[in-house]
Amino acid sequence: MKISRQYKFWILSAASALVLAGCGGDSGSGTGAVAETPPPTSNDVPATSGRIAGIVVASDTGLPLGSVLVQVDGKSVTTAADGSFSQDGITGKERAVLRFVRDGYADAFATTAVSGGATASVNARMAPISASATFDNSAGTTVKDSITPASVTLPPSSVVDAATGAAPQGAVTVKIAAINPATNPANMPGDYTTSTGANIESFGALSVQLRDAAGKALNLASGQSATIRIPLASRSGLPPPTVPLFYFNETTGLWVEEGVATLAGVAPNQYYEGSVKHFSTWNADKALDSIFVNGCVSSADGKSLDAVPVISSGIDYSGIASTRTNPEGKFRVAMRRNSQATIGAAYTRVSNGVLAGPSTTDITLPECLKLLPPGTVVAPAFLLAPASISAPNGTPVYFRTTMTIAGNFSYQWSRNGRPIEGATLSTFLVPAVALTDDQAQFTVTVTNSAGSVTSSAAKLTVTPATPPAELASLIRLLFQSFGMSGMVAAPLNEFTKENEIDQTFWLNPANVCRTGSATGTFNGQPIPVGTLVATGSNRVSGTFNDCASINSRDTLSGTSNISYTLNAELTQFNLTGDISDFRLRSDIGTAEESSLTGNGSAQFTLTKTKANGLTNSLVTFAPSIGSTLRNNLTGQLTQFTGGDSALTDLENAAKKSIESSLEQRNLRFILDGVSYASNGKLSSKYAVDGTFSGSGQLSLMRNGFQVGRLFITPEGYFVDINGVVQRL
Repeated sequence: MKISRQYKFWILSAASALVLAGCGGDSGSGTGAVAETPPPTSNDVPATSGRIAGIVVASDTGLPLGSVLVQVDGKSVTTAADGSFSQDGITGKERAVLRFVRDGYADAFATTAVSGGATASVNARMAPISASATFDNSAGTTVKDSITPASVTLPPSSVVDAATGAAPQGAVTVKIAAINPATNPANMPGDYTTSTGANIESFGALSVQLRDAAGKALNLASGQSATIRIPLASRSGLPPPTVPLFYFNETTGLWVEEGVATLAGVAPNQYYEGSVKHFSTWNADKALDSIFVNGCVSSADGKSLDAVPVISSGIDYSGIASTRTNPEGKFRVAMRRNSQATIGAAYTRVSNGVLAGPSTTDITLPECLKLLPPGTVVAPAFLLAPASISAPNGTPVYFRTTMTIAGNFSYQWSRNGRPIEGATLSTFLVPAVALTDDQAQFTVTVTNSAGSVTSSAAKLTVTPATPPAELASLIRLLFQSFGMSGMVAAPLNEFTKENEIDQTFWLNPANVCRTGSATGTFNGQPIPVGTLVATGSNRVSGTFNDCASINSRDTLSGTSNISYTLNAELTQFNLTGDISDFRLRSDIGTAEESSLTGNGSAQFTLTKTKANGLTNSLVTFAPSIGSTLRNNLTGQLTQFTGGDSALTDLENAAKKSIESSLEQRNLRFILDGVSYASNGKLSSKYAVDGTFSGSGQLSLMRNGFQVGRLFITPEGYFVDINGVVQRL
């Protein structure tokens, strides 16, 4: 596979904007619909005392934890056998930080606003210690988890008393706990808010605790650093190659950025490795690429409710955001762009939950969230039930579920009607499917004090494993969406031409084929040959009969119908086109030959700006959900299920590209029954002397796990298949 020819094809196909050039230019949590997370902050919490009550559970089982020491505001209390606790006389403040301590678990933290005379609810989740060791400080040590890639490496003589800075007395004990936000975003301490007020999404976290022989807290000495490995654990479709590291400030309850971690390892045992100068809970995160959900909250009888906390919890990413309603009962809460989240109200009453997204723009909910009366317990019901999954042999899969109402539910997963021991979370992981799992039926029963519900069966289909060579082909398949763009935009691509003064005019369809033929219409009439492409709203259609294009090495067969609008300033172009059994063949007779048949429709948007002699163009392209693309050489069928692609291009006054990028934003598709997603961005720069430089990557996910990526370095293009890197 040669990248140069293929990459040019993707760029040219996506930029039906060249059309444009002619037109003057070149587009819930596992436990419920509301995550079990601390409520948002408030700037007007009265400074009087309030009450905090809640439940503490184990993050790995979801079962309640008794005998947990809960510390807040200088007070402490111990949880009962059912995990419950309450504490009165808490000073009113916008962010109270609670600490939870229990043997066998990493210290956990939660934050909540406390109002005078009111009760704040906090549901905490504690991660079990996954590895520990006792060592001589003068020798240092490395502690590794036997199940996950979690580890910490401590250099010799690097540990001191956290309070005094003195050398520790006796042996040192180190304990680590991997925190998994993929099973439940609420497993993370705090509320995904940073010290700068930003929201983040997590790719996994690690708690490290050091104690001397007397139980005193230890930490790294000034000038020392340790190496940590955080297991990759996220619902996201794109683990970045590097991410910022954040530590949890145990005093403020906020995440503070400090350092960088690099992705390493081989799926499904990937991890982020980084260097840290002190210990707390460390989180591999990035800033949330946000849109906002607008809505309202009302009582059951329709009254608007003020100061109600509203939470968004990611479904296909690990992140949470929160806000409060205004006096009119309205709210505006963040969620990740092009993703799905549950939206709900809570603390201490809960509402129905709703799904939001995916969307590239802000969302307005059609109806208000309804807050339930105090003390109401609703029988469990599914907002999202487990879905059937198809996966190649040997790969991991997650089954997930989300309930319509947040609550203290118990879960029990079953396989073919038999309960699975230990499968008591809202998610269920099959670490590596086997051929013996083919056609297995998985259900989950969810129970609370008001009743129980069992999901319909989700079927697991196991297909033969895909060799690395074929996975390389799958990465190429990610770009077949641009093959569809070439089909949909064919009438504009083939029937127009740009002249030297940046204008686009119509060609005669009879003259655009070296062999074969083409015909076309414009607003139902013959193509107005020689005239400029018109502004306003118009419709163009093209029919191709084995047309070997004079503009490329492509041969087209089929009909494409396009509706487009172009503004008078020639800076905004919108196109919607549809095709039926349209065939596109490229590089016929060469090693790069391709043959595709497309059905469905797609949308393009182009925005163009000019300044200081430079022209900047942004083209977005989105195949409509359900559109298909068949590879006629292999028989593989791709069905698009969401997301889009974006192409940017910066041209100088000589109309030479000096910077460009190709981005895929949660572009999702099903290939032969298996779910895939692509995310990421490739960027290129072209110097005056013609030299090229690039950066970035596109990641290929299968059933939520990364299986490959395409990336650029100064040495060129490379493909990484399950940790094996090949030059393209």
